Formats: sequence, C-alpha cells, structure tokens
Amino acid sequence: MTRTGKFYIINVNYVIYKNQVKEKRAFKDAYRIMKKIGAFLLSLVMLLSVIVLPTNTTQAAEAMPTVSYSVHAQSYGWMNPAQNGKTAGTTGKGKRLEAIAISLKQNGTSYAGGLRYQAHVQTYGWMNWVDADTNGASPRSLADKGQYAGTVGKSKRMEAIRMELTGELANRYEVLYRVHMQTYGWSSWTKGGDTAGTVGQGKRLEAIEIKLIQKPSVTPAATVNYQVHAQSYGWMNTVPGGTIAGTTGKGKRLEAIKIDLKTQGVTGGIVYNTHVQSLGWTKDVSNNGVSGTTGQSKRIEAICMHLTGDITAYYDIYYRVHCQSLGWLDWAKNGQPMVENGWRQSRSSSSKRAERHRGQRRSRMFILNHQRLRRIHMRFV
Repeated sequence: MTRTGKFYIINVNYVIYKNQVKEKRAFKDAYRIMKKIGAFLLSLVMLLSVIVLPTNTTQAAEAMPTVSYSVHAQSYGWMNPAQNGKTAGTTGKGKRLEAIAISLKQNGTSYAGGLRYQAHVQTYGWMNWVDADTNGASPRSLADKGQYAGTVGKSKRMEAIRMELTGELANRYEVLYRVHMQTYGWSSWTKGGDTAGTVGQGKRLEAIEIKLIQKPSVTPAATVNYQVHAQSYGWMNTVPGGTIAGTTGKGKRLEAIKIDLKTQGVTGGIVYNTHVQSLGWTKDVSNNGVSGTTGQSKRIEAICMHLTGDITAYYDIYYRVHCQSLGWLDWAKNGQPMVENGWRQSRSSSSKRAERHRGQRRSRMFILNHQRLRRIHMRFV
C-alpha cells in the first residue's frame, strides 16, 4: 500500500507479485480496503457537493421582492400592471406617459425600508416624492387612491423619473429602471437615485421598465479591450480602454474591429456595428465578434455601439474616432445622440450628408459618407 497526498491507494499488482502463495487472501484484503476507500471517497464527494451547491436555491429566488407598476398613458388611461422588468406603456405609437403608480412586495422577508419615486412633468418640473406601497397592493388600486407620481386629466407628459430604495432594502437590493423616450427610444438601465429620461428637452416618456436585483457583492466593474484590422497591417495588437487603436500619420483605413467587454459583480455585454464602404450598416455583433470586413479592401465609415445588461446602470462607454479630412470627432456617449436628432451635417457639401442609424437607441458615432476611419479611442466612465 502506497500513500499519495491524503489518500491511500492499494498497489494490487505489487501485492500479488510478491505473495503468489497468498494471492487469494491478498486480493480479498485489497478488495476490502478498496471498498472502504471507495466509501470514504463517495462520502467526501457527497460532502463537497453539499458545500458547493447553494443552500436553498428555491428559497433564495422567492426572497426577491416583487415590484409592480402601472402607467397612465395618453388615450389609454390606466394600463394593466407590469412586474419585474416587463414593459408598461407603449412604443411606436407616440403616446405620452402621464402618471405612474408603483407597489413593492417582499416575499418571505420583512426588511425595513421601502421605495420612493419622483416624476418630472411638463409645466410642473420635478413633483413631490411618492412612497410606493410596500404591502403588495395592486398599482391600479393605488391610482384610485391618488397614490401616484405625475398627473391625470391634465394632458401633461412625464419627461423623466427617478426612484430609490430606502432603509435595509437599500442595503440588500438595487432598483434599476429604464424608459422609452420620444425621439431617442430606450435609455440605458439607470440605478437608484439617477434620472432616467430628459429634462429641458420637451421629450415625452412612452414606456418604462423597473426591476430589483441583489446588491452586487463586489463593486461593479467593467473593462473593455479592442482590436482593429487596418489596411496593410491586418489585425493589430489588442489594446485596453483609453488607448488608441489604429495608425497615426499613415493614412491607413480601418476595415474591421473586435470589442470585448468583461464585467465583475453584474451582468453586461457590448453590442456594436459598423457602416462599411458599399455595404452600408452591417448586422449587430457582440463581445469580440468581428464587425466590418477583411480581405475586401473596404473602409469602415461609421461605428455605433451600446452596452447591454445591468452594467449599463453603472457605466457609460465613451468613444471617438479619427477620420479622413475631419480629424478627431467629439466623444460619443452611451445613450446619447451625437447632435440634435442624431445628424451630423457636412460643412462643405450637402452631398456629404451624414447617415443616420435608424436602429434602437444606443451610443453612436456618425461619420460622413466616403470618409475613412483611421483610428478609434474608447474609455469607461
């Protein structure tokens, strides 16, 4: 019998070879010992399984509070309640939100605290804070009692909203929300205390989604790395956020790009696409996918990108590009258009009108037609 680490292993061949006369007895002894070792290992595996698996996954899921909300929309009145990240309101119909009622229900827990919210309304500005019901009441019944933010019967649009958890609930959970806005579409996820929507632009809210997540056990973090395919060079070295990718002073076009996002503490990813010479806008790709072309000598003329998942509540991605004739353009930020209505107009010729990407609202960088990109620069804030 030999010893390896903490476990004893029978070398059966050795025992049989040295004890031919006692072969049967040695074999039986070895078999009995191996059975004991096997039983020990089995019990160890069972013990490790208990340690690794969650204590009670069902109970943990049930303990998450439920957030319910109902909106009062133009032409519709009070709409059916939505829960836990589902959409309340309308999209694509041009109907304003006028009021919202929110209810919070703890499932199997009784932590102190609650949720409060505040609406920015046409003509009125920021209105008073409203406390969400914490007994799981129907949002529709709250509306009947006047427990809502916004106005009813005055044809006033909601333009922005903010909300926050209080007490012990704020120590255990994070409230995330996003809104669908006139002109801009869906915003990024916003975390408690921050404003979702616009102020001073006269843009209506049209829909909203609200959810609670477990407060991250570690500080949410994100890192971005990117790699470009450049004329004459092929794929260049991968560089981290805050570093310029491409060439300087050599007039070499960018032809393709890969962007990789890593997150810690929360979910998240990055989606991006490019406008390519003679091909137009390419399809969206995500997390290290190739956008653009290789081996076709086609220049990238524009790029747009946006973050996805809960990381959008904690970070914005900024990026800018250096392009032929124009040099460095201004920084673009996740969730904001470059200029009014997303257009960039040529200063010298109407024939060089900028294209407008007509997809879902996202960070974007618009480059004039027929202008090649030479390098790109990104950073997180």
